[in-house]
This record gives sequence, structure tokens and C-alpha cells, in this order.
Amino acid sequence: MNKHNIFNLKRLIIILLVYILFAYHIDSPSPTHAATQKVNEQIKLSYGISFKDLTYIDSISQNHINSMQINLSDPFTKVKLGKADPLNHLETVRLKAKKYNQPGNQVFGAINGSFYNVRDHIPINLISENNQLVFAGSVSTDKSSHVNEPISFGIDASGKGLIDYYKLTFNYTYKGKTFNIDGNNEPRKSNDMILYTSDFYQSTTGTNEYGTEVLFETSFHPELTFGSTYKAEVSAIRKKGNKTPLKIPENGFVLSGHGTASNQLAKMRIGDTVEMNIDINDKWKGSEFMLAGGPQLVKDGKVDMKIDPTSPLAKKVAPRTAVAVDRNGNNVYFITVDGRQGNESPGMDLHQFATYIASLGIDRAINLDGGGSTLMAVRYPGNTSLDVANTPSDGSERGASTILMAVDTEPSNRIFNDVSYRNSHYKGINWIKSKGVNGYPHNMFGVNEDLSRSHAAIMFTKALGLTLPKAKEVEQLFVDVEADDVYADYIAAVGKARIFIGSNRNFLPDHMMSRQQMATTLVNAFGLEDNRSYKNINLSNVDPSHRKSVQILANLEITNQLRDFHPNVPITRGQFATFLYRAANYSNEIE
Repeated sequence: MNKHNIFNLKRLIIILLVYILFAYHIDSPSPTHAATQKVNEQIKLSYGISFKDLTYIDSISQNHINSMQINLSDPFTKVKLGKADPLNHLETVRLKAKKYNQPGNQVFGAINGSFYNVRDHIPINLISENNQLVFAGSVSTDKSSHVNEPISFGIDASGKGLIDYYKLTFNYTYKGKTFNIDGNNEPRKSNDMILYTSDFYQSTTGTNEYGTEVLFETSFHPELTFGSTYKAEVSAIRKKGNKTPLKIPENGFVLSGHGTASNQLAKMRIGDTVEMNIDINDKWKGSEFMLAGGPQLVKDGKVDMKIDPTSPLAKKVAPRTAVAVDRNGNNVYFITVDGRQGNESPGMDLHQFATYIASLGIDRAINLDGGGSTLMAVRYPGNTSLDVANTPSDGSERGASTILMAVDTEPSNRIFNDVSYRNSHYKGINWIKSKGVNGYPHNMFGVNEDLSRSHAAIMFTKALGLTLPKAKEVEQLFVDVEADDVYADYIAAVGKARIFIGSNRNFLPDHMMSRQQMATTLVNAFGLEDNRSYKNINLSNVDPSHRKSVQILANLEITNQLRDFHPNVPITRGQFATFLYRAANYSNEIE
């Protein structure tokens, strides 16, 4: 080979290498670099729900992002599903959320849910609620489609957020043979076997004459509960060629088949028995709800997209919506990205979106409907309704088939105005209220106020059901309380019960009750004794006259403040209610 040919070959190799590098730059994710994120606004919407308005800049673009964190560790903070009723009825996110908002179920945030069919507005993917199948949906076999694997977001039986695979069992058994059911309460397609119940959005199946339909009337409405088998007899048959769709019974169901599915049904006769089976894998059994979507974006904290990354849907830059969970399922995240807003916020492709979510340290995330459907609504402090937080790309809210809501479920009717159901002393205060302690005027308990010894006498008397002696008897027990004292009868009651002994027969009615005094009175009131389960509690700063009582409370696990009992600190009314409650429960357990 001559020098000229060698030179041309080298030049060709260089051109090819440049082309390959350029093509790789276009078709592959951009190399990792330090992205920046600016928090424009951060708001605590409720006890367990927080919201952020963000500007995010990476090597590709700048985008406006909204995120909401829902802390499910709080017993009154929930993520709930909102769905269309009937299923083909679209409503905006805010309008749908408004229908769920009520006292004891306050909606503080919401996002659009999963995909729906634009033609008939029917959902595309699986929906369940209260361990019952609402809509079986479908999973595409095309790896370039959004939902090509059976993956769902939901709240499991333990109340935790979950994103994982599901396996739906949905079939019927006839004469020993089992056949799959392809869906429920949706238009029948080619070779489909569809089950219809009265939950369908119309009174008949609405199918054409090119199939067979079998009606089963029962004494119950099939709830399609996971883990259930429904036995029923054939009541009527609509043969192929009959143009009149079957009317769906209120109690019962219709199996409607086309093509090969029609041939299966054509063998049935009136009076024949069929078993319908429905189940879900154990991970999802007993779940509060499931909402399938896709593709999965993040798994185990890393980008793990379940879609062909070169497909048009994956590479499309658009507004995005996702739901995500942390490793323990204790926190759920709603995330939206604005799009089609020029350079201010063009949107993201799916890999860019997944990369952003993974950078947050989130364990798993799944994509939901995006584009013009992307919407986050927020109930800002001081408001009673939701406002749109993002910028919808259509310029207005689009209808949604399903939504996800961040909800505060604390009951609105508090036992006392100053005692939240979340208050750490709620159980004790609720218990003492049941014993007749009514607190202060205006329905206030004074949960954080120091407890006077006189008020302690009232609580002890009512908690133990002590008989009130005549007020004048107090003068025989204590030298510093007279018969006309407003609390004389209660003080006399605890004196006679030897709950309060008093130093030199002084009750000290206006003094605040210290924690070590509380310990001794609890031991006296309930006859608490050492159970020989010794706990190493620091008694160095406890008065010798109260050390034995404090040690007993520690041994019985009525207190867990072992390093420092804070013996001389006044006890609050809320704390005292809790100690009373614990001591009473222990006393009841050993009786």
C-alpha cells in the first residue's frame, strides 16, 4: 500500500471516529456533571405534607419542578387514590380532589394519575382499591410503550408506599378448564374476554353481534376482591349474530367474548356452573389501592428505565409527572416538571427525568401520564381549596381519569381544642376525659400548663372513682386547706386514700406538682410495687424520699427517662394524664 493510500485510510478512520463520537453524544445520555437546584419556595402544608417549588439546571436544560413529600410515618397523613365515577368521566385534578375533600379528609395536594384512552376516556392500566379490582387494564408487549411491564404504585396493607411488579390472576373455570379474562368493564376488542358488572359506565355491554355473551345472575354484587372465587350459574346466553347487547344485572355479571374467546363461551348452556377467580400476588394483597403506570424510572436508587431508551416516547422532551417512594415506603413523593415553556422550562425526556429523581436519593419511581396532563395542585397555607402550582402546557387544566392525593385525616372534632390527635399525650388525655375530667372553659385542657397539686387531686379522684367526702373533713387531714376551699372535697378524697400524705400535714394546694412528687403519688394511688425487673435509672438528683417511687416507675416502664428524670421540674397536665393512663393500664394488667 502506497503512502497516499495510507494517508487516505488514516483520514477515513479519523472521520469515522469523529462521526461515532458525535452520534454517541446525540443519542446517549449526557455525561454526569454538577447540576444545580434552586429552592424558590418551601412550604409545610400540614403536619406530614411539605411542598417545594424548584428551578433545576443540568447540562441539558433548565426546568421548573414542583415536588411534594408525604410522610406516611405520621398516622394521619395518607396518600389516597381519586378515580372517575363512572370510569370514562374525566374531571380536572382540582375538581376531582374537591369531591374527596371534607372534615377528617383534608386534601392538601394532588397530581394527575396514569394514562387513559383519548377516544373513550377509559383508563389504560390496572386500578384497585380496598383490595378489590376496579379495572384490570392492560400491559403492552411493545418495549417502546410507556407501560410494557406490570408495575404499579400503591399503598400496601401496612400503609406504606410501594412501587413493584404485580401479578394479576383473573380467569374463569368451566368444566375443569381455566380461561383467562382479559379485562373488565371496558369496550370489548378483538379476541377479548371481558367481564362486565353493574359498575360499567352503561347499563348494557354495548358490544356488537360478532361475539358470544353469557349472563350470570347471583344473590350478590361481585366486588372482585383479591383472593376470591365466585360461583354462578348461566342464566342467559346471547349467541353470535344477535345484535341486542345484554343488560348487565345489578347482582351478577356478564362474560363477553370475541373470536377465540367467543368460541369458549359458545359451549356453555343455561344452568351450567362457572367459577370466576381473581387474585393478586402477596406483596399487593390487602393493599389500600394500586395505580399501575410506567415506565419504571428508578429502582434501588439508580436509573432503571423499563422502556426502550431509543424509542420516540422515551426521547420526547415533554412535561412529566412521577410518583416515588423511599426505601422503607415511609415517604411518598409527587414530582412534576413543567414543559413546552421555551428555555424557561422545556421539559425532560425520560432519562433526564429519571436521572433527576435518582439524584434526590429516592429509592423507586414510576412515570405517570405527562404532557398536557401534567398537573400539581396545592392547598397553600390559609386557603381552603387547591391552587394549580405548576404551569400546564395546554394553558389550562386537562381532565384526568385518576389522581393521587396527599391527605390529612386527623378528625376535626377534637376532644379538647388544644389537644391534637397527634399529641403525644392524646391517649392519656382522652382516657382522663372519659373519667370525667372536663378541663378548662372553652373546651381547653391546658395540655402544656404546669399541674397544680389541687388539680392533681381532681384527676386522681376522678381517675380512681374515689368517693367525695364532706369538705370539712379536709381540715382533719391537712392544716393548710380550709373547708371553704373550692377543691376541699377532692383534696380530702386523696388525703383519705393516702395518695397525698403532705409534709407536716401541709397539702400546699397552690404549689405546682413536681415530677418526683408525681412518682410517689402514682405509687400510692395504684399500689404499684417493684417487679424486680431492675432498670438502671439515674437517681442522683432525686430526693431520697422519692427515689424508691421513681425506681418503681422505671422498673415498670411507666417512665423511660432513665438518664435524667428531671425530678424537680413541674409536670404538665398533659404529661400527668399520660402517667396516670400508663399506671392505670399496668394496674389493670396485673389484676
